[in-house]
Amino acid sequence: MDPNATLAAARTATKAVLDAYENNDENALEDSADSLAMSFQALDEWIGEKQGFLPDAWQRPLVPAYGVNSLVDHFLHIIFTTALEGGIGYWSAALTYHWSIDGAGDESDVEGFHADIVDADDEAGDDNFPQTRIDRSVIARAFERMAAGPVEYMPDAQRHAFLAALHARLAGMNDDVFDFDFDAGDADNVVQVGVLGKVVFG
Repeated sequence: MDPNATLAAARTATKAVLDAYENNDENALEDSADSLAMSFQALDEWIGEKQGFLPDAWQRPLVPAYGVNSLVDHFLHIIFTTALEGGIGYWSAALTYHWSIDGAGDESDVEGFHADIVDADDEAGDDNFPQTRIDRSVIARAFERMAAGPVEYMPDAQRHAFLAALHARLAGMNDDVFDFDFDAGDADNVVQVGVLGKVVFG
């Protein structure tokens, strides 16, 4: 097995998953997801033959630290702003919202973005949903959770599409290669998984 060729096939399958999800084509989504799974199975078998050997880059968390991949940095920031500006407002209220660099106009703060939220019915933060901070680590945690397996009340097709979008950024694919825009509902679900560990509202 040629790991480089298999990774290339996985990238192609990733884009096919994204396209199928965008077009709501369940048959194509199933086929491309199977192809992606086969690629990763081949890689897993190759890793097994190497007795668990992994390149250093593969031993890092799924979501790299800030500054490692600018496409991922902006990707997480877009999910955050989409959630705060339309996705999560029906179940939470934002006490603070920081998305841009102070004094830099509209320049996105892709490293230090954050918001403090409370239950939508309790802006004082005294009941039900405790005050919680959403930041880069929370969005990253959502993807780590999705990568670990099925998430309660999140359709698997959506979970796979979200992970495919992240893997595309990790592979260096920008919006010129594909266009997968997280809408408010998508961003809402990602934040819920990061904050609550599952989809609760919606």
